[in-house]
Amino acid sequence: MDATTILLQAIPVAQLHTAAENTRTTAAGDEAHAELKASILAHGLLKNLVVQKTADDGFAVVAGARRLAALRDLISEGRLPEDMTVACNIYDGDNPAEVSLAENVTQVAMHPADQIVAWSALASQGQTAEQIATRFGTTEAIVAKRVRLGQVEPSLIDAYRLQKFSLEVLHAFAGTADHNVQLEVYDRIKSHPYGIHAHEVSRLIHDGKVAGHSPVARFVGIDAYEAAGGRTELDLFARQDDRATWFEDGDLLNRLAMEKLQAEADRIAGDWKWVEARMEVDWEVTSRLGRVHASPGELTDDERSEYEKLTARRDELSELDPTEIEQDELDKLQTELAAAEDRIYELDELIEERGTWSDEARAMAGCLVTFNARGELDVQRGFVRPEDMPEQEGRTDQTGGNDFSPATVSSDAGKKPAADGSGYSKGVAEDLRLIRGSLIKAHLAKDFPAAFDLLLYQLARETMERGHAWERALDISPTETSDHPMGMVHTKERNAWAERSPGIALLIDVGLDGTWLNQKTPAKQFAALCAMPTKAKQRLFAACVARSLHHQLATDDKPKAEIEATVDRLKIAFADWVDLKASWFWSRVPKAKMLEIGRKVLGDQWADDRAALKKGPLAEAMETAFAKTPADDEHGLTAAKRSAARAWLPDGFGGAKKPARRRAGKSA
Repeated sequence: MDATTILLQAIPVAQLHTAAENTRTTAAGDEAHAELKASILAHGLLKNLVVQKTADDGFAVVAGARRLAALRDLISEGRLPEDMTVACNIYDGDNPAEVSLAENVTQVAMHPADQIVAWSALASQGQTAEQIATRFGTTEAIVAKRVRLGQVEPSLIDAYRLQKFSLEVLHAFAGTADHNVQLEVYDRIKSHPYGIHAHEVSRLIHDGKVAGHSPVARFVGIDAYEAAGGRTELDLFARQDDRATWFEDGDLLNRLAMEKLQAEADRIAGDWKWVEARMEVDWEVTSRLGRVHASPGELTDDERSEYEKLTARRDELSELDPTEIEQDELDKLQTELAAAEDRIYELDELIEERGTWSDEARAMAGCLVTFNARGELDVQRGFVRPEDMPEQEGRTDQTGGNDFSPATVSSDAGKKPAADGSGYSKGVAEDLRLIRGSLIKAHLAKDFPAAFDLLLYQLARETMERGHAWERALDISPTETSDHPMGMVHTKERNAWAERSPGIALLIDVGLDGTWLNQKTPAKQFAALCAMPTKAKQRLFAACVARSLHHQLATDDKPKAEIEATVDRLKIAFADWVDLKASWFWSRVPKAKMLEIGRKVLGDQWADDRAALKKGPLAEAMETAFAKTPADDEHGLTAAKRSAARAWLPDGFGGAKKPARRRAGKSA
């Protein structure tokens, strides 16, 4: 017999085992295994195993180990008979490893385009996504996507076969089922010198449409839009939430949004001097208005009871001695403490939201009815038009006890702080976020290259990923973000906050050269701006970009990477500016957390000596030890530990790459 002769024989699966010479030793993965099992069940074993007879009258599989494993699984699952036989090619040569290698390396996987077309053909023959998924061992979602790809204009599938563009680009073309639109977009970009990119195809495919996750789409809602005759399109290759839906009629969507806003404005019109419905409320609108603020609202009896219980429990937990508690129990108590502080913060927000206005205030002020970035109705109350403003500045008796002040609506207003991973309560984390943010603003306002790059990044993303279009020269609407906590309106409160947040003082008037605004007409103002020296325009640009920066900590849930990169670029010596006081920081940190920080920074002895202190005295000790200008050391701390304490900041605050020299009198 020739050494390479192959004979065909039916052999029971029970007599087969994998040969040591089988060269496929790396598993193909669970998904591929499931696909193979489904194919064997649906179509049978389409390719024979290659085996070699062994001395014990068994058979070793030198090519087909994956098929053998799938057969064994199906038999053990009861889906194939135990005595099943399969067709095998019997190899009687001297080099089984070479045969195994030859079978594997000569296999060529089907091109994805061929699979796409084939599955689409099955669907056109009447097979459902469920049937196809079952027969090929995959999911219905994958089948639906591949069938959708098969509905792309055939010439574009051919272009993909010829490697004119990537599979990701084909996904982008499938964002619409209109072949004419697909071909029109391809004709526009096929000769692009830098190649064809998915984001560009997606932008052009959806040009003139409104994304389902845009604020206006969320505000109107898909049901109301479709009830009014609007058409939507589903992008199967987008993230499967409202980002996958596109509203084709932007004009209809805007009309429905305005009707919904006007209906709410009409509903509350009798309660205020004026009510105006607006698709957008930005700085240009609110900067001309003053504002009266509500008196604090009230909690319900149940909420007030809950608030009192939570604050009592918070104080109780804060006073516990962690050295006397087992670690597992301590972890549970710390989790309970964090949850209590978060709920207290939510109840404080309710007090703010339920604020009330006096009749005098309502008679003077009005409301702007709009929707926020989450697509939720947003009624912004208490704005005062210039002609209705009291003659005196500051507080006025005409508001019936409410505060009156120039108003700038913050894009941060009404938002809950982002989740923070630093371990502090939401209230403490938000204070730190604001303090850090105002310092970043103050440094960014003096750095034109950093400000330019940050704005350019946003402009490029909005241009290439397409946001909602408004009627103005540029689709840009920077809004100054507030550097004060929500609800802080009293002059005394704001002054106290400014003492702890040094960035506020640093930012005042930085770069804001407004001499060009002295011209009487917009045309002359623009001409005066254009005539400014380049450096003056750069200072103004950086100052404006800085004031619209959103606040975040590096430990926030999904912090914006471009902000953190900008912070690194600015090399801000945060530790030179921020002094953590017991009154606003340490007293709000759990005792266990304070001892943990003290132990880490100042050493075990320092922490052990103060473990028995109540929370109040411990907070004062922490303030003294971590002060930026500490008193003479009474506890034998080394110079290195004193330096480490001065440089320490809470997690997420960020530190400078090269700490700058401390400036006297500039600490919080």
